[in-house]
Amino acid sequence: MRIRRHALPFVAAAALSCSLLAAPALAQGSAPRPPEPEQIDDAPLLRTYFMLLVMGALVIGANTIPSKRGHQD
Repeated sequence: MRIRRHALPFVAAAALSCSLLAAPALAQGSAPRPPEPEQIDDAPLLRTYFMLLVMGALVIGANTIPSKRGHQD
């Protein structure tokens, strides 16, 4: 197979690209494995309940503000 002279840079670039893409997989030496999950820490229970209480108080407080209705209602 003969490559034309004007196509040679494109063929060289394609070969270099393929070799650069394959290099990390070949450098590992073994098949890649997914990471193993770590132990998830328990959520702080008191902070969770405190934030629930604060958000509930904000919702109830916002609902107790009287609405200002105009004479056109």
